[in-house]
Amino acid sequence: MPQLPEEVALEFNRVKSLNQFKLEYDKLQDEFENLTKLAATIAETDMAMINLVDNFTLWTISCYGIYNSQMPREESICQYTLKEDEYLEISAIKKDSRTNTKAVGDNNYYIGFPLITPTGGKNRSSLYSW
Repeated sequence: MPQLPEEVALEFNRVKSLNQFKLEYDKLQDEFENLTKLAATIAETDMAMINLVDNFTLWTISCYGIYNSQMPREESICQYTLKEDEYLEISAIKKDSRTNTKAVGDNNYYIGFPLITPTGGKNRSSLYSW
């Protein structure tokens, strides 16, 4: 049996790890509300979000200063943070080739941090700092 390329195997394990939490995304807002407010305060920004990315969708589980519930993964900047070990910072997102200008609106700055599970699976959290 042929082996999967490393990037495909990592993504498979990441999504598998995320699914094992059996999260109900729409019920997590209240639990993480203080965390997103704290993140915006620390980053001195108007908004912050915690997002999780599965195979096809970015799910916002908590947000402060903005409303978002979900979007197709391929339209999100967050999908690129999954590939980073520490964080992804984009100082001019409208000029970045990875950016979907429809999704960013008037925002011009992005910083995203991956969440790492105890078993090493990278999930997705982002602080949107515009």
